[in-house]
Amino acid sequence: MRLVFRCLGVLTVLTLSGCFFGSKDSSSGWLRRFRPAPAPASATENVVFVDVAQLERAWGDPIMDGPVWSGIDEQVLPSERKALMEENGLRVGLVTGLVPPELQQMLTSERFSINPRRMHLRMGNTGQITLGDPRPTASMKVLLHLDQEPKVRTFQSAQIGLKIQPSVQSDGRIRLKLIPQVQHGEKAHWASVNVAGNHSWTLANDRPTELFEDLAIEATVGANEYLVIGTRRQRQDTFGFYGFAEPKREKPIQRLLVLRVGQTQPEAAELSKIAAPDRTIIAQPLASQASHSSYRGQKP
Repeated sequence: MRLVFRCLGVLTVLTLSGCFFGSKDSSSGWLRRFRPAPAPASATENVVFVDVAQLERAWGDPIMDGPVWSGIDEQVLPSERKALMEENGLRVGLVTGLVPPELQQMLTSERFSINPRRMHLRMGNTGQITLGDPRPTASMKVLLHLDQEPKVRTFQSAQIGLKIQPSVQSDGRIRLKLIPQVQHGEKAHWASVNVAGNHSWTLANDRPTELFEDLAIEATVGANEYLVIGTRRQRQDTFGFYGFAEPKREKPIQRLLVLRVGQTQPEAAELSKIAAPDRTIIAQPLASQASHSSYRGQKP
């Protein structure tokens, strides 16, 4: 009888601690990281964590273009920079106070939050965030400067993504730089070649990667603040549209990217996943981490 009660007690503790999930919309252990962050670690540690959530809803859902943005500050970028982002289909904002209920509901829902994960980066490291599935062909209008005409760029086997690089400010807040990128073509060994237009070819994941440095998103994010990036449905054939909307797949969707950052002292088990300062870290979804013991590192 005592053994039965002990077993029941263990089951109760596990249930209350969130180890069991009864519904599709229940919170996962990772999602509870969106509670207030711990106090920053010593500045000498130079380790930043980045929580990454990609939120997806059905294509045409009015929440994605309207209510979810109601409590998000879209003036986080200077006006000219904001206009350039809009021309390229990118919508950027910062949550600094109460999280809009529509956004909170998606963040805490396994139905809408797809493969959330966390990466650790030392200062000088970069990470990569992939957006959606590879496209057989991506033909997008790219505008690098407001006083220029957009150019149409076409990529085969295109994987849209963002290169992310954090830096710690004097006030303890984290400055994020996110550079739009397109990995394309077949996997092969490619030499680095400079091209005109202030963007370049580099080696990444054994595929040529085009970085659009002129379209970099830069924002300072404080404790318990959230950087949100999305697109508008009417901005078709732009980088942002290809990254944050997939209206032609079997189940059409529109997505938001939500980032939260902070300084931390990673557990000993995590230290092996932090690459040397000259390496790139590719964040893996939680579903794949069970079969990989460390992040893949690759020199830029």
